[in-house]
Order: sequence, then structure tokens, then C-alpha cells
Amino acid sequence: KEQDNLRAAMAWLLAHGELTMAVRLGWSLWLFWWIRGHFIEGRRWMEEVLVKSSAMPASDRAKALFVAGTMAAGQADSLTAESLLEESLGLFRKLQDKRGAAFALGSFGIAEAARKHHQRGITLLKEAADLFLKVGERWGAAIMFTFLAGAWLNQEDYPLAKRLAKQ
Repeated sequence: KEQDNLRAAMAWLLAHGELTMAVRLGWSLWLFWWIRGHFIEGRRWMEEVLVKSSAMPASDRAKALFVAGTMAAGQADSLTAESLLEESLGLFRKLQDKRGAAFALGSFGIAEAARKHHQRGITLLKEAADLFLKVGERWGAAIMFTFLAGAWLNQEDYPLAKRLAKQ
């Protein structure tokens, strides 16, 4: 089973101190973990990476924080998600990694909307959508517009929700 092979690879990478490769694997797998609901597994792997190295390159740390924070959000652990995603966003911005920042903003916005912090969630999701468009990531922007539409539905602004859904 391929998933078992990926787990074995991640375990080997961590056991041998190959943290950059472990981060790359986690960054590649985060959407799979999210879609399949493997929040505990994805979070555990990336938290292990973060614990093993405080001196990793900032780009690796930003990605590991993003994955761990996104998985925490999937588990409805909002406070942990907020902390991890804020740090991830700060690092991506410092690195001028707009694509990474868009991902962090998006996950942060989704987490905030789930916490019923609608206005903050909407602001973060809008910023993520705009940034995804700026870097040519139409797929990411489309996902953000979908979540924005949902957030505005929760605010009972049906015309705006419809316009965003069409976008």
C-alpha cells in the first residue's frame, strides 16, 4: 500500500535526521492528509520535525509550521492552529514567499471562520485569494473564493456569497 510506503519513508527520514526531506514530503502530502482527514498523522509528523530541529532553514520551518497548523485547524484545535499559522505566515512574508504566504493566510482564514471570527476570517481569506491571483495560482484562489462565499453565507449576505461563488 502506497500510504504505508510514505509512512515508512517519513519515519526513515526523521530517524536519520533528514529534516529538509521530511518537510518536503510533508509539504507534498498536506492536501492529501487534509482531504482524507489524516489530521493527526500529518500534524504528528510535522510536529516531530519541528521538535527535532530549531535551527532548520526558515523556508523549511515555515512549511512545517503551515502543515502542522493546517492539520491542527482540521482537528478544530484553533488556538494551536492560530499560533502555528501566524508564525508560518510571518516566516513566509519575511522570505517574500508570496505563494507560501497565500497558503498560510488561507488556512488561517479557514480556521478563524470556523471559530466564528467571521470578519477576521473573511479578511484573511480575501488577502489569500488576492495573493494567489497575484502569483498565478488560480486553483488556490478558487478555493479561497469558495470559503469566502461560505463565510458570507454565514453572515447572510447572499448576493455577495453568490458573486464570490461564481468567481
